[in-house]
Amino acid sequence: TQLPNVELVFCTRDAETLSSLAQQYRIMENCQDYRQLTAFGVDAVMIHAATHVHFQIAEYFLKQSIPTFVDKPLADSAQQVEQLYEIAAIANQPLYVGFNRRHIPLYNDYLPN
Repeated sequence: TQLPNVELVFCTRDAETLSSLAQQYRIMENCQDYRQLTAFGVDAVMIHAATHVHFQIAEYFLKQSIPTFVDKPLADSAQQVEQLYEIAAIANQPLYVGFNRRHIPLYNDYLPN
């Protein structure tokens, strides 16, 4: 990363992808199980995974008192979303959800070439 005092830790179940991306982005710390991320002392997590595991992963990190950002959709159901917000409130941790617009042509017009 080009940000001072920021270190990235990468996690994916696919060993080949993990190796390739870790090498490409020079990420020294990486793992294949998201639960291992806590061993690295992460300050926050960004979850970009299949929707059906968003709840499980976000719940885990919020219960570890780790600020959590999840790609949209936050979870599979409104009930799961409410549960995550309750868990975040109890843990006194922020829970963010992002809406990625990178594939919408209008937004691409404003990106540098």
